[in-house]
Amino acid sequence: MKLFVMNLSLTSVIVCTLLTLFINDLQAHADDFTDNVIEWEKEGVDLNHTESTEIVLAYINDHLSDSFASMHIDRTDNDLGLLVFSFINPIDKAHKEEMEQLVKEPTDIIFRNVDYTEQALSEKQAEIDAEWTWFEEKGISLLHTGVDIIGNQVEIGVLPYTNETPQLIYDEFGEDMIHVVEGQEIDLLVNESNLSAKNDHLNEAEANEVKDEHSIFQHVLNFLRQLFG
Repeated sequence: MKLFVMNLSLTSVIVCTLLTLFINDLQAHADDFTDNVIEWEKEGVDLNHTESTEIVLAYINDHLSDSFASMHIDRTDNDLGLLVFSFINPIDKAHKEEMEQLVKEPTDIIFRNVDYTEQALSEKQAEIDAEWTWFEEKGISLLHTGVDIIGNQVEIGVLPYTNETPQLIYDEFGEDMIHVVEGQEIDLLVNESNLSAKNDHLNEAEANEVKDEHSIFQHVLNFLRQLFG
């Protein structure tokens, strides 16, 4: 029994330490990113690459509209980000070179092939959202749906998440465009009337802060799931 308590305590210490390091790393990256944004603003750098994006999208609209799927900014390896343009058909080298010449420094641009357009994914999401009664009839809680531009799929978050649940959904809606994940049901233990009153006084900045806190909490949950899953 003593050994069990000691092992449990050691596990708790390890978990707390890892969580602290994880959160500190997130905060450090956020601080660095903020510093970079301030410096870029001083230099007149547009973090969203608005001008280059508009120019390339105009070119695509004139020449490649039938193949265009979506656009997003990838900041995985570079806070300034890469403009990623996705197409459902291969793009000729001449078109790629033309678009590369249209962007201005410090903007970088890359191209990739995907299976579905953003519009097609949005339509699939709408189809799934409209069938919420089907989920209820199957005893499944549909917690969220969302278009994943990077993964080129529609993510579906559900509970309960069992070995059978994903296949049941795939059989109904197909496997090609969707990805079923375990949804998160966060109980904030807040009185509903108090929450309603507080929400009436939330300004935009406070609302964004709540979103940031939820995002960090979600990262922690995912981290723990990977650690002990």
